Amino acid sequence: MSGGVRVGFIGAGKMAGALAKGFAKTLPTGAQTISASCPPQDARLLDDMKEIGCNTMHSNEDLVNGSDVILLAVKPTIVPIVLKEVRHLIDPKKLIVSIAAGCTIQQMQSDLGDKAKVLNILINK
Repeated sequence: MSGGVRVGFIGAGKMAGALAKGFAKTLPTGAQTISASCPPQDARLLDDMKEIGCNTMHSNEDLVNGSDVILLAVKPTIVPIVLKEVRHLIDPKKLIVSIAAGCTIQQMQSDLGDKAKVLNILINK
């Protein structure tokens, strides 16, 4: 991957795909520095990400290791599970952004620890 901000999406549904398309159009590196992960049973969701030119994988840990900004694009009930899985990989240099409705910054901060930088973007339909 070339230089630039590395953006990773945990989750590859419609919202993640729409955001990734927008990022790919505006980032100087295009889709080269964008990655997405989802479980193997949802691998079909990665097809749209691949079409954009994003890197895809099934490991949330690999995604976090290779990203500067991590967008949580999973259902709200899955957020605590994902955060527990990657907590040990989060450091103050990484920004965690959630687009999951109903997940508070306080909840995510508690799940990740004090050193994590967390931002919650509420998306209204």
